[in-house]
Amino acid sequence: MAYSVMMRARKIVSVSPYVAEHIRRYAFYRRPEQIIPNGMPAEAFIGDVAPGVKTGAITFATVLVGWGAYKNGQAAIKAFARVRTKHPEARLLMFGAGHGGGDPAASWARERTLAAGIEFVGALPYDLLMKRLAKEVDVLVHPSLVESQGMALIEAMARGIPVIGGHRSGGVPWTLDNGRAGRLVDVRSPDAIAAAMHELAMDAELRRSLAIAALDHARAAFHVEKVADAWQSVYDDLAAQR
Repeated sequence: MAYSVMMRARKIVSVSPYVAEHIRRYAFYRRPEQIIPNGMPAEAFIGDVAPGVKTGAITFATVLVGWGAYKNGQAAIKAFARVRTKHPEARLLMFGAGHGGGDPAASWARERTLAAGIEFVGALPYDLLMKRLAKEVDVLVHPSLVESQGMALIEAMARGIPVIGGHRSGGVPWTLDNGRAGRLVDVRSPDAIAAAMHELAMDAELRRSLAIAALDHARAAFHVEKVADAWQSVYDDLAAQR
């Protein structure tokens, strides 16, 4: 079905350069002519205020849907255990399906005595998730091995939360402005993730600068008004061709 639709399409749009290249190389041998990313609504952004940086014990978070190899939550748990040896008061909140107290993530961590300092929150209603991110989280750790773009990244960026993501994780580098709006590391390596977590835990001003860069980039690239304008242009072009 996908092949048939793509071959008949007059215009192909993708959410990131990674998806565009994937389509060209592996599926349909047609490069999408335009990139239009996922958008975030205006109310998801923190407004005109500069991101704040709280003092005291640092709180990390993951937002992952499902406990599987591609989401790579095991690496985040291992990395956090390493971080706790230097920052014993640090916390890790694990949001998303599969990451509740009775879910596979918690069972995996407890079996390996790696659950200290972790709150296995699990799935939450969207509004509550965004409130907890804004109120409690200092750094989002996104260990996923591949993402077409990754809404969790944009949600954090819109709240002024710095992000650690994979330097080869599909659309993640592009979403993080190739490292200008977040830390890019080898997420297959718990040591590399832990090093970035430790660096951000130690340097509040670095967290602030990354938060500002992330928020600015999110406003410029992923605000729903800009995304809607881009789609309107596509529709206008198609209508003019009829």
